[in-house]
Amino acid sequence: MNTVGHPVPDGTQHPKGVPSMPSTNGTHRPPEVDDLSDSSSNNSYDARDSFSRELPPLQAQSALEEFDQMRPLSGDLLGSFDLVAPPDEAHRPFSLETRTEQLFSREHLQVVFSNPTLLLRFTAFLSTHCPSSVPLLIYYLDALKALRAIKYSNAVAEALSPIRGHNFTSSPVQATINPVLEDKAAQAFDALVEDDLPAYITHMYIQIVSLSISQRITGTLAPHLREASEGLAECFVVTDVTRPDNPIVFASEEFNRTTQYGMSYVIGRNCRFLQGPKTNMSSIRRIRDATQGGREHCEVFLNYRRDGSPFVNLLMIAPLCDSRGQIRYHIGAQVDVSGLVKDCTDLESFQQLVMDRKEGQTPQVDGVDEAQRKDEFQEVSESCRVYFDHLRDPAGISIMSEIPVAQ
Repeated sequence: MNTVGHPVPDGTQHPKGVPSMPSTNGTHRPPEVDDLSDSSSNNSYDARDSFSRELPPLQAQSALEEFDQMRPLSGDLLGSFDLVAPPDEAHRPFSLETRTEQLFSREHLQVVFSNPTLLLRFTAFLSTHCPSSVPLLIYYLDALKALRAIKYSNAVAEALSPIRGHNFTSSPVQATINPVLEDKAAQAFDALVEDDLPAYITHMYIQIVSLSISQRITGTLAPHLREASEGLAECFVVTDVTRPDNPIVFASEEFNRTTQYGMSYVIGRNCRFLQGPKTNMSSIRRIRDATQGGREHCEVFLNYRRDGSPFVNLLMIAPLCDSRGQIRYHIGAQVDVSGLVKDCTDLESFQQLVMDRKEGQTPQVDGVDEAQRKDEFQEVSESCRVYFDHLRDPAGISIMSEIPVAQ
């Protein structure tokens, strides 16, 4: 977001220097919110390719709205204070915190790696938006291939049978293990889970939100979704990076309604009051690094309202500069995407994970059974290699040679 030449005054007044655009309800919203993902709209793995004709609701009802957990007792009923067993897993109320943990879990990425199509889509995203992570992905795939080769060699060696007349064949062959390689592969996978999986999920949700904003502005949004997207692109805050702890100096009315915190409370405070027990600290670290570095950044993570109820926040931050090009403020726009997380919208891998959890299945590291491991991984590796072959320039030099490999 280029705001050079548009100074923003100090204080808690609305930053008049920030260009604004009218929204559908007559108020103003931050600039360029509806253009957040135009640069990636031409990618073959764009989430819009998988959209249904009707957009999903972005928000979701809270658990208290679906399950009355505060029904008062009408007198001392018989058995009212007896100890009872906890409810079955199938009858427990929906937990947004649990669903969000599943969204960013190792099991979710394992499902992605188990499907060649999903892995190719994930690889294409890294190549375009996180090229520095591509060497890590290849490192993990090669390490996994080596571990499976060791496992295959052990299986072949175990099947060796003694030969009569050759005493040296009577003793069993000792299995080969490589714990160092196993540890390195696990660390590479954990790094992909911590940083690259959240970036991929954020990118997918930005596509949905951007399309919702575009259709709402043009009046083509379905009637049953208009209420769910009310106030969309109008929830934002402005923070002053020149003051200690980067406090909020302006907050929109929609921010007050979404978070349930009044203006008198939020002004002068850092946004960390929205954090809670299940907020991902890796997300907070990435946001802090982007703010200190003066970079635009988008993140999906769990926040909490004043009453303690959780919501999934799609945060988009960008620096605001004065007339001399110095960063004075940061603007942060929030979108409640709890409905997308609850319904696993447009994330095939997440839908599969939730379905497996309901059926009591535990995703394997490979994501496939014994009979399919060899052919499945060979197909995955070949798919990735085919994709990387398409990344060569006209001179035939792979872009991989230009990407620095992490030491």
